[in-house]
Order: sequence, then C-alpha cells, then structure tokens
Amino acid sequence: MAWSYRIIDHGHYFALHAVEEGSAGELLQCSSKPIDFAFDAAGGPDKVVTELEMALKAASKAPVLPMPQE
Repeated sequence: MAWSYRIIDHGHYFALHAVEEGSAGELLQCSSKPIDFAFDAAGGPDKVVTELEMALKAASKAPVLPMPQE
C-alpha cells in the first residue's frame, strides 16, 4: 500500500486528492476533501515544492478516478 495523488472526478468538477493504492494499483482510500499543500513550518517552503512536484508527477501519469461512493 502506498499513498499518492490522483485527480478525482466529482461529476461537476475535478480535484486533486490524496489516495492510498494497493499493490495492484487499486484504490483503497481517498481523502474526503481535495488536498491542500500546507505543511508545518519545520518543513519549510521546500516541503511544499517537493509535494507539489510529487503530486504533478503522480496525477499526470495516472487515469482520472470517479469519486468513490461512501
């Protein structure tokens, strides 16, 4: 299991979410709200940039997913 970022189709808009994927790439969990990129001050601005780069890489190579039903 690994956490990543995916674009989620909400029907009337798209948003970036943190997701947990299984070993076969299946969606195990999805954040209920779109991700924000705010981190503790200890991480500094570099943490925001690093996470944005990771999110862009993950979201651009993976298919868009529908919002999971609760």
